[in-house]
Amino acid sequence: MNLLSKKVAVVTAFLLCSQHFGFVKPINAETVISQTEFSETTLNPNLSSRLAVFPKPIYFKDTASNNWLPDWDGSVGEYPDYQASISESLPNSDSSDQNLTAGTHSGNQNISLIKFGNQLPDLNGGLMYSADLHLFEVDKPVKWGYWDPVYINQSYTVHKILDAWEGGAVTWSDRPEISGPYAIETMRIGVDGGHFKWDVSQMAAEWYDDPAADFGLAVQGSSDVQESYRSFYSGKGYANKSYDNMDKAPRLMINFAPRPVLSQGSGFGLQANSSKGYVRLKWNSHQGIQGYKLSVFNGEEYETIDIGMMTEWTSLGKGLWPTAEAIQNGAYRLALDASGSDMPDNPSALYRNAGGTSKDPSRYYFKITAYNEFGESAASEEISIGVPDQTAPQPIANPVITEASPNKVKVKWDRSEDATGYHIKVGSKPGLADIGSKEATENEIEIDPYPVNPLTPVYVSIAAKDGNGNMSLYSPPITGTIRIENDAKPLSSSMPFAISVDSNPVMAITMENLGSQAWTAETGFELRSINADAILTADPLLPEERIEPGETKTFLLRFTGKKLLGPVSDGWQMYQHEKGYFGNILLKSFSIEDKKKPEVTITSPQADESLYKTVNIRGTIKDETLESYSLSYANSNSPEDWKLISSGTASKANESISSWDTSGLAPGEYILRLEALDKAGNTGSLSLKVSVNLPVAAPIINPVSDQSTAITGGVIKTGVTVFVRKGTQVIGKTVPDVSGFFSIPIPKQPAGTPLAVYVQNNFDVQSEAVTVKVSDKTAPAEPTVNTVSDLSLIVSGKTEKGATITVKKGDTVLGYKTAGADGAYTVPIQKQKAGTVLSVTAKDASKNISSAASKKVIDKTPPPAPSVPTVGDNATSIKGLAEKGTVVSVKRGTTLIGSATAAANGAFTVKISKQKAGTAIIVTAKDAAGNISAATNKKVADKTPPSAPVVYNVYSSSKSVSGKTEPYATVTVKRGKTVIGTAKATSKGAYSVKIKPQSKRVVLTADSKDTAGNKSKAASVIVK
Repeated sequence: MNLLSKKVAVVTAFLLCSQHFGFVKPINAETVISQTEFSETTLNPNLSSRLAVFPKPIYFKDTASNNWLPDWDGSVGEYPDYQASISESLPNSDSSDQNLTAGTHSGNQNISLIKFGNQLPDLNGGLMYSADLHLFEVDKPVKWGYWDPVYINQSYTVHKILDAWEGGAVTWSDRPEISGPYAIETMRIGVDGGHFKWDVSQMAAEWYDDPAADFGLAVQGSSDVQESYRSFYSGKGYANKSYDNMDKAPRLMINFAPRPVLSQGSGFGLQANSSKGYVRLKWNSHQGIQGYKLSVFNGEEYETIDIGMMTEWTSLGKGLWPTAEAIQNGAYRLALDASGSDMPDNPSALYRNAGGTSKDPSRYYFKITAYNEFGESAASEEISIGVPDQTAPQPIANPVITEASPNKVKVKWDRSEDATGYHIKVGSKPGLADIGSKEATENEIEIDPYPVNPLTPVYVSIAAKDGNGNMSLYSPPITGTIRIENDAKPLSSSMPFAISVDSNPVMAITMENLGSQAWTAETGFELRSINADAILTADPLLPEERIEPGETKTFLLRFTGKKLLGPVSDGWQMYQHEKGYFGNILLKSFSIEDKKKPEVTITSPQADESLYKTVNIRGTIKDETLESYSLSYANSNSPEDWKLISSGTASKANESISSWDTSGLAPGEYILRLEALDKAGNTGSLSLKVSVNLPVAAPIINPVSDQSTAITGGVIKTGVTVFVRKGTQVIGKTVPDVSGFFSIPIPKQPAGTPLAVYVQNNFDVQSEAVTVKVSDKTAPAEPTVNTVSDLSLIVSGKTEKGATITVKKGDTVLGYKTAGADGAYTVPIQKQKAGTVLSVTAKDASKNISSAASKKVIDKTPPPAPSVPTVGDNATSIKGLAEKGTVVSVKRGTTLIGSATAAANGAFTVKISKQKAGTAIIVTAKDAAGNISAATNKKVADKTPPSAPVVYNVYSSSKSVSGKTEPYATVTVKRGKTVIGTAKATSKGAYSVKIKPQSKRVVLTADSKDTAGNKSKAASVIVK
């Protein structure tokens, strides 16, 4: 049969039955869920959606009711015609107002062009999974029964249109470009014709991806099949959109899954105190979806993982969340490689790492998208999920045992912010609760312990609990001791067995507070002797001191009674002013002895001091049991012959012991001796050497000049006064320092003046005078220096008479000379460069050198004459070379016509106005010192060419070319490049150049050259 020749495959009834659900079934108006001008959307039995799109409007929006109403004939709205047929047999015709045709006939191709609406309708975030093109053959029945036979063939191909086109105007000749085939085989054709169906899913997906590329599709006959011509119904509006009455408008049927919805989300905890949890998400799947992508919020943005084709997902075991260590180090990106951990019960730490979020930071946020081979749906609405609290409260901080007595233990701690209760245990060892335990809702508690003895240690630990059953670790045990109110024991003491009667040794007793009450001075606690006549008293507690239970206090003991020689016994115990003595007693015994010899010192005179007349001897004699003392002297040459100065029994404390008259003693060295005896027989003695009635040593004097304002030197013995005398007048005095050095201010003295310097001690005994002569140390005044130029061969000026003048350049001596009696000097030198700085000093007979006079060599050398090239009468500037930095001036006679400064390389450019040829100009250079060079004279050269000559008419019969030009100029006539004649102009500029007659229309040129060789532009003339 004909059908078999076209490779028609007849499908079995079983296959037809299964294919029935892919057919376009009649649309019941009640199933429509949305509309646009060109489309309507209905709900499929599988809860996916089906979108039917037409080339003609089927609805319009009623502005009064805001409802969609049928557009019966597709005429409402100004839309282009989106359907057309074109035929190769009619290349310039459009058949848009007729039925659609496709296929070949008599070797000619026929194409149907269809665009479904102005743009494909929005899928509202859904995901397209198929798109079918449906055409209905004219005058052929459509059978929908699953038993009705259908077949497929490859007689037609469907293409994407690549250019814009317009129905009613498009023809075969200007048809739009089309793509290669997107469909080469039908999905369904009834055996009797009627309904044709093609899969155009890929094409529709591309249109959704790039709506601007939607120019519609084209259906044409396959190039491999002959005589495939078919005629299909075109769209006409709402009246032929359904199948109920066999209305058969072309349509694009798009099946799509709706935008995903996360229908269920729950959060779960792993276990108490784990700080971990997980979430479980559920959603419904739809036909055409190949997988899902889950997006999880990280505090900054959503991160996405592909979870494949499933409808339920849990985070448990996925390792998606960064580890606690990574979060502590600042991480906030999810572990998409599953290298992380389970979710914490609170994601806020991660969100903080990401910079914080306006969302609730205690909840997780998710979205989901569906995908298939055609793309990806929009994301679902965001869902937020909280995970139950699985984090233990923060361990309690700063626990303190505020009381621990045999009757009760009181504990206090800082409140834990997320705790609803606390568990406290008290034990005899860390971790035990054998003494007591209790629950609390506040941050302090009182526990009645099991009976325990005083000073028994107790250990208290506390854990915080929250309302979800999470419990923190117990705090590290804090230790307390069961105590009665007041109790104490001595721990140590520092007390010698024997104490010298003249000493006050540091003695101390350390007591431990064994009670429950703190010791303070305010509450009346102190350490007391148990004896009423005790000679030792403990220092009281300081006002700021507070000795807590278990702490110790070291009390210092001080003697407050008279120390009697012999044994002493005493005891000490803690005392409270209201309740009396308490705690253990410390008993101690010691003896008071005297084993120290008397203390004797002589503070005046000093050892080796020189003494004169009556001397007051001062010192100290001290002993607790002093019996007597004696003061004696002896000549150092006879130390066994002691003579008593004085004696006594009273102590001395750095005060006068006795006076000693040395007036009758021979000059020399003597020994003073002070001895003391106490009642225990101990002896103290001191000897001191002194000098008596010795002469005073003269001072040592440093040199003195006429510049000196002080006389300096030294003395052998201190404690004296140094005087300076000029003649009989004392002009200065001073007391040397402890090292013997002295400096006596004086007015400056003339050179050669004699000065006498002597020493006088406290007894008005004077040394011999030392005479010193004032030396000359005054430098001459700075010399005056006359002007020195770069042409000078001498340096001259005035200075001190007889002084030697030295002239230097830097460190180099250029010359020297002695000044005459009038102070004038002249020092020969070689010429120096301008700008050189010379130094001139004067030295007198005492070799004193004056300060240097500085003299700068001035410039007196004119620069060289400037170099100037030719200057033409057309020049507006003069260029040349001169000494760098000089000012170049150009004059015409005495008139300055321009100036400029030469650059570092000497080049200069002076702007001038144009000068007449033959004008004489003068160019000079002036340096910074005002020196002017020799003049460079230049004559302005003629550099101006004549004007183009005036040429009179030349005829073909002419034997000369005549005209006017510059007087005496030479006129040259050319034909092309060939010179055909020359002549010289008269004094009035008239010229006549002999030539041979020239042909008509020949172009001749004439130019003029003046006597300076300047050539004019050429003038042209056409031979007539």
